[in-house]
Amino acid sequence: MITLGGRTGGVLAPILTALLIISFSRGEQVDGLVPNEILKVQPLVERLNKANDPQSAGSPFLTRLKTSFPDDLQKRIEANETSEDVQTALVAELGKFVNQADWIGKPEVSGLLLSREANALLKRKTAGEQLSDVERRRMNRLVLEVALPDAIRKLYGRSWRPVLVSYGAFGILMACLFVFVCRDSPAVHPWANAAERRLLEEGQTSIAHVVDAPPPPFPWKAILTSVSLWGSSLMQIFTNIGWIFVVTWLPRYLDKAHGVPIAEQAVMTSIPTVCGAVGMFFGGWWTDRAAERYGLKWGRRLPAMSTRFLAAGGYLMALFLSASFPPNPENRWLPWAIVFCLGFAVFFCDLGVPSLWAFSQDVGGKFTASIMGWGNMWGNMGAAASPILYDMILGETPGLVQWNYLFAFCAAMFILSGISSLPLDATKPIDTSG
Repeated sequence: MITLGGRTGGVLAPILTALLIISFSRGEQVDGLVPNEILKVQPLVERLNKANDPQSAGSPFLTRLKTSFPDDLQKRIEANETSEDVQTALVAELGKFVNQADWIGKPEVSGLLLSREANALLKRKTAGEQLSDVERRRMNRLVLEVALPDAIRKLYGRSWRPVLVSYGAFGILMACLFVFVCRDSPAVHPWANAAERRLLEEGQTSIAHVVDAPPPPFPWKAILTSVSLWGSSLMQIFTNIGWIFVVTWLPRYLDKAHGVPIAEQAVMTSIPTVCGAVGMFFGGWWTDRAAERYGLKWGRRLPAMSTRFLAAGGYLMALFLSASFPPNPENRWLPWAIVFCLGFAVFFCDLGVPSLWAFSQDVGGKFTASIMGWGNMWGNMGAAASPILYDMILGETPGLVQWNYLFAFCAAMFILSGISSLPLDATKPIDTSG
């Protein structure tokens, strides 16, 4: 229950972010193309050269687009030229397409996964409705971005600054509200009356006295020499390296590997977090029942260990699907199936988290908060290392093979996390005597 608020925020964050990005981008003016909006010339030229390949997504659109270029530019593209002159000519021709083209219809965009906005505009156009110049330019630009991924700067990407400002302003507001409302103890809260204070303090040492009491010395030696705590720390390092993909890199995977539109990405990204919230809710019940049945040692160790291996299984299922069924606009079910496999992984990942919290309480005693913070610190180090490790696997322009390697890597991290749980022993509290 304690984590319900955080998990709820994790579910809402991608959806709210996508809504804000789309909303703020609607005010952006679309007028041709400028040089810095072509991100990479080489992928653009390679994509245009696949225009006649019927297996290439968006082949009808790319063929029509390429044949609208001057003959000289078409020949230079076919020769794989990427000089500055070619880039300048491409900027001019693509800008002309954005501003002037009026030939896009459903046959031309077959095989392309368009955003909801682009689909809505296209539907109106094919129904015979006359789009305004602004609407036509936006539709052309959105279609162009899907047809030439990794080559054209995204229109929706322009609005990231106001989105971050909005989140920052909301965070400052919440911080001010927290300072105004919250206190360390009900005994010192101005909204608590005398009767409430007496009720809270009945049979207890004064709450205010407990809050003001100096903390005991931190048991560095006991923590640094505890094999059990080092096992817990390694578990959290490996867990976070495997888990962080779902909450940070999944949108990029859905975009680059499957071309999923941003609004659909938001919903997909929230699904594993929902699964995790459900797992977290039942994890506390499970570790309590396991402790009653198997004793404290295995009652904490078994849930932690088994859930890491099951989470690895979720990544391996995603790897199997990704390796067996190559991305294709016709396989709209594939990214959804992979997301649900990742949801399976996160469900079991979070199902085992309460057992680690309970372990910290069992061994920590009056240092429970410090012990939980110790393990969380190591977990955050794993999370901090994750982007570096992921980037080493994916490289600058990852293909399907690199994404599959990353799935295998994350599965391996969860397996290592499960193995690291073997030293956990909740029957041996840390020795604070020294």
